[in-house]
Amino acid sequence: MADNIDVFKKVIFSIPPMKTVIAAVIVSGCLYGILVNFFLSSVSPLELSVRYIVETILMVFVIPTLIAGEIYHLSFEEYPRKWSYFIALFSECILFIYGMILSAAEPTGIASSWNIFWLAVITVFLISMIVLISTLGYENIKRITIVSLAHPLMIIATYHIFLGREQDITYVTYVEKLGVFFLAGITILLAFLLAEYLISTNVNVSAIKLFSGMMHKKQEILDLGYFVKPDVQTLLLKNESGESTIAIPWIHPGPLEGFGGGRASTDIINHLNNNSEGFFLHVPSTHKSDPANPGDINKIIGAFEEPETTGYASKMLKKDYGKLVFFGRKWGDQKIVYMEAEEYGDYEIPVFTEILDLNKVVIIDLHNHERNKEPKEQLMYGTVEAEHFRNCLKDFLGELEKCELHDYRAGFATEVACTPKFALVEEIDGQRILVFGTEGNGISPEMMDVAREYENDFDDIIMFTTDTHSSIHSMIADRHVDPKSLENIIESARQHVSKASAGFMSKKAEPMKLLKDDYLGLAYSINILARLIPLTLFLLYIALILWIL
Repeated sequence: MADNIDVFKKVIFSIPPMKTVIAAVIVSGCLYGILVNFFLSSVSPLELSVRYIVETILMVFVIPTLIAGEIYHLSFEEYPRKWSYFIALFSECILFIYGMILSAAEPTGIASSWNIFWLAVITVFLISMIVLISTLGYENIKRITIVSLAHPLMIIATYHIFLGREQDITYVTYVEKLGVFFLAGITILLAFLLAEYLISTNVNVSAIKLFSGMMHKKQEILDLGYFVKPDVQTLLLKNESGESTIAIPWIHPGPLEGFGGGRASTDIINHLNNNSEGFFLHVPSTHKSDPANPGDINKIIGAFEEPETTGYASKMLKKDYGKLVFFGRKWGDQKIVYMEAEEYGDYEIPVFTEILDLNKVVIIDLHNHERNKEPKEQLMYGTVEAEHFRNCLKDFLGELEKCELHDYRAGFATEVACTPKFALVEEIDGQRILVFGTEGNGISPEMMDVAREYENDFDDIIMFTTDTHSSIHSMIADRHVDPKSLENIIESARQHVSKASAGFMSKKAEPMKLLKDDYLGLAYSINILARLIPLTLFLLYIALILWIL
């Protein structure tokens, strides 16, 4: 199934560093000032002079933009300075666009130019207001409205000083026009409130709170879901160099960022590596198994146990069932299965848990599709295809049961810095297997390149990711993991191969809310509103243009 976060992938981007944004304000302002004066002089009596160019650069573009950016930041302590300046930078671009429109409209007369000027400053006001509401919420709506006026008021003041006085435009005229600002602001606020009302009729969440919380990377509880006691499997690996605890909770690490269990995999990995070593493996699951409360990750951690281990294991068995591939081995009387399915991205949990004894079998969804190319389909419980998966798994477990046990040798390594990563090298009766993966959502070209480097050194290589939703920026980033650091942990695991043992056990966590069917309402509402709000704002803006012009 699609992650239902595609809409966020389209609107989320990384803002450049502060120095870059300020440089862009200054360089863009200089370019805008030159171009506007050049085109104005070509269609009007205005002379092209250095004085006019400098005045336009400083008084219309650069200085108001820098002041507006600082005002946004000072007015809201929690608002990063580079965000504030980036909003002002975008408004600077809008002023330039309208400056060019004004240049083209100049021959039609002062009335047309006057209307275009007001449309420009109202647009700057609306952009500031929309962005600030979206990223801060409604709590400071009065302050947001006042602060959003800062940039357009500076432009109006500049206009009056250099042009308005000569044209005998009175202050009363400006005050009358300011009424349009507030009318436009109220209309925008009503559009947001309508969107909130529509989503609240489906699920008890605020769309604006979701978006602003994601922007500020806040930990937020979703007032959704149903109480469940999820299974938590703990896998313990030991060798002569130490031990590693692998967490395998039957939850899904979502929905996104700080909301609910969005950071579940990251928080668990950080906990396991606080004073020891460990990692997180992803079970076949869907967003219906997302935790609603980020604090409930502590209940998962509280269910970790220290299982008994065995020093005997079977060779890795691999069996291809067409578009479904299983890898697996036995540790004593326990079995671990790695699943790779070509057509499915998520799986309803009962498809597997109903037929497995979780104290005897671990099943891992490798989630090793290419990044940003996750299969759209979800394996639904009770379907013909789900029954096919079950039959294939039963057949594979039967084959695995027949495998002989041998002395188990293994080495493992974990690195948490930057992108967390894990490697496990196993040697059983001459067979050498490499299992490695990262905190990620789909394998990256870097991971595939590393796998190709080692393909002649191992009988089989198994890659995995944790299906993390901790950071949408990381999910859409071009670069996922540093290949050199990945090679380093694989080499570290190889160097520490020694006599080893492994085992796991399962325990129920304390009751916690998982989203269940509420996730569908949440996802559908967000996807619909993400299209409805921009369309509504666009139509309102068209109405504003028709009214003013």
